[in-house]
This record gives sequence, C-alpha cells and structure tokens, in this order.
Amino acid sequence: MTMPVQARRRGGWWELPLPLTRAELAARVVTTCIVAALVLGVSRLAIAHLVSPGQSPAIALVASTAWLGLVVFMVVGFLVMEGVRRTIVSVLGLVSRDHFVQVRPGEGDEARLRHGFRLLGIVVPFDVGPLGQVRAVSWTLGQASGRIGEDLDDWSIVLWHASPLPRDGASSSEGHLIVSPERARATIEPLGLTLVDFLREAGVPLVAEEETRFVRDELDVVDS
Repeated sequence: MTMPVQARRRGGWWELPLPLTRAELAARVVTTCIVAALVLGVSRLAIAHLVSPGQSPAIALVASTAWLGLVVFMVVGFLVMEGVRRTIVSVLGLVSRDHFVQVRPGEGDEARLRHGFRLLGIVVPFDVGPLGQVRAVSWTLGQASGRIGEDLDDWSIVLWHASPLPRDGASSSEGHLIVSPERARATIEPLGLTLVDFLREAGVPLVAEEETRFVRDELDVVDS
C-alpha cells in the first residue's frame, strides 16, 4: 500500500488530514457567535414581552410568540433529524482545525471509513461506516453559487456513499458527506485528487467519470 505523502498512520487507521486554515476557523467561530448572540438576544426580548403581557402591545406579543415558536421548531427539528450526539459533535467541530478522513483496511465489512476531527487530542467522529459503501468523490460548487447561478469559486469536496452511513444508531438520508470547507477550485481540486488516491490505495477502485467526479468502477460494484 503506497499512500499519498500527506497520509499518516494512526494506530490501525490510515489518515488523510483535511485541516482548516486559521482564517476558516476564525470565520466559523465568529459567525457562530454572532448568530447565537442574535438568537439569544431576540429570544430574551421575546420572553420579556410574554412575561409582562400587560406592558407590551399586542403586536409585540404576537411577534414574540411567533419568534419563540420558530426557534423551538428549528431546534427540535434539528435534534430529531440529527440526534443529540450528532448535534453536539457538529457544534464541537466548529472549533477544531484538525479535520480528517480515515480508512482502516480489511476484508469486507472490516474495512472502515471514518470522517471526523480532533479536539484536545481526542478523536471525535462525524461518521463511521463500511469502506465498501463509498461510491464516488467529487468537488462541486457551494450553495451560494447554486442560488445565484454563477461560479463564486466556493468549491467543496463531497464523498458519496451507496446507502446511508450509520450515525450512532441513526441514519443519514443525504447519501453524501461534505468533507472539506468551501474554497477556491485551485485549492480544492488538488485536495480532491489526493483523497481519490488515498481511497484507491485503501481498496476503493475509483475511476474518472468527468473532470470533477470519480466513481467506483462499475465492474467492482457488480462483483460486490
């Protein structure tokens, strides 16, 4: 097995680092803090209106009720969809630079794929599943480009799997994992090609379908 030079051995796992830059980490933390401060500030004001209804106009009471209902709906919906542990892991991932994709070679279901990060030296996985479920790797434009229909150079790497990877007893319905932040294509493309080489060496027979997408060899899919 000849792994890319960026890969390293971590116990029984081979790891490809996908670190955030300091600027990306700072942007995530600052954005999260601003959103949290706004939501908590408006929620506190809404609660104050509802606690003292006689001192607040009717429109303020209606707006406060609607706002708190929306916040509760979004929080509960996210928890139901992702699960409590997944939600906590996602929040912790915002304050870590040390993200990675790992593979553990083996036969059949013993070969595993793990996507996660380290925080204070502790490995925290986002997703763990059979390596044989990997079906493609691609790099695609982000949501901002999709919304306005223009290339804003906000590319990210997506790892596609054939069926939902287990998430702590729950299932993902997306069928894909976004394993990198949004960056310029000139930066994302070499990283995507390195991930393709990394998975190939781990036993995933990826072949080029187009310039930005590598898929599992159809003959291997049939055989498996």
